[in-house]
Amino acid sequence: MYQQIEGKKYKIDCKLWLPKKVSRIIIAVHGFAGDKESGAIASLAEEMVKKDTLVVALDLPGHGTSEVDGDALTLENCLNDITSVEEYYHEQYKDAKLSYFATSFGAYLVLLKLIRKPQKYDKIVLRCPALKMDKIFVHAILREPMEEFKKRGYTIVGYERELKVNYTFYEELENTQIFELFQKDENEILIIHGDKDDTAPIEDSYAFQAKYQTAMKVVKGADHRFKKEGELEQVIAYAEQFY
Repeated sequence: MYQQIEGKKYKIDCKLWLPKKVSRIIIAVHGFAGDKESGAIASLAEEMVKKDTLVVALDLPGHGTSEVDGDALTLENCLNDITSVEEYYHEQYKDAKLSYFATSFGAYLVLLKLIRKPQKYDKIVLRCPALKMDKIFVHAILREPMEEFKKRGYTIVGYERELKVNYTFYEELENTQIFELFQKDENEILIIHGDKDDTAPIEDSYAFQAKYQTAMKVVKGADHRFKKEGELEQVIAYAEQFY
């Protein structure tokens, strides 16, 4: 089912998988230029809803069916939207455990949320986290020379929906380095990464795991999108077992 909730500045579009009884809430955060219709999120939700788990996926600003465009794409707005969704659904189910499932840029945002708004959650799963998001943006997302992007002040990227990205957003990414800012906390984190990921290098996840003693599972042969037969099923199995 679909639902709009009130954010701080605009309404946030969400997709829900609602069980009869809710003992856990998983907030699912998609990757850059993705949306709440993510196949990975749907696959996880179809399994977790059988285990009394409400899964909520949101569209980040400028993504999916979001009512705002790329001008609203800032780290502050992303974090505000994630927080608004978390607070809204946790208020509805006060006794439910609260967890996260986040992919790539979404994983970057969840880690940034832990830095800026520390809180204890019951398990966090990060799929192919974009730990160096500024570099990933340049090498895997930007479709024009950096000089043109900087001179014009924005660029257009995206797949299902064109996404305007302002140069000021890229500067935010440059100035927000997860490796430098993150501090070890009490949250249990599982990283799931493919060893053939040419977008978010698995070496970054290994380094993060070593520094912060997170759990980690490697999907052999998988790239950033886990599209080959059986790969996504491994992701879901690892996540389900962790939760």
